[in-house]
Amino acid sequence: MIFGWSMMFLMAGYFYFNYLFLIPRFLLQKKLTNYVIFMITGFLIISSLNIIYSVIVHAYFIPNIHHHGPLHYAFMTIYPAILAFGLSTSIRITDEWFKNERQKKEMENEKLTSELAFLKSQVNPHFLFNILNNICSLARKKSDDTENAIIKLSQLMRYMMF
Repeated sequence: MIFGWSMMFLMAGYFYFNYLFLIPRFLLQKKLTNYVIFMITGFLIISSLNIIYSVIVHAYFIPNIHHHGPLHYAFMTIYPAILAFGLSTSIRITDEWFKNERQKKEMENEKLTSELAFLKSQVNPHFLFNILNNICSLARKKSDDTENAIIKLSQLMRYMMF
């Protein structure tokens, strides 16, 4: 039982070492050689700590049970370490991917918003002069539609300004 708890704490340390230190500093910065070196070094340190702990605990505190050699304890570290390493890497990479996708969508929305604002701000002079000419011709005819045309032009201009 003590061995299980110690193994859990070692693997949790390896998990967070990879998640918080190795991945952001090396893997995400595309320094793969350094990442692999630190990963293997971390694994060797954890295996060594596990071997030392297991030998000391079993030799001094639990003397009546069958003792395994250091190689046995090293192999018992492999699978949990691979699991901790794989989980921390996959969780962090997935988290980074979602962050990047969210940033891309935000940038795309900002781009679309700025393009729309730019298009709204542009008033085509030819279009404006045609409308004014039409209103002028309605005024010369003393048409009842002159007032509606002016109101619609003012609404269009208000929309384009705001």
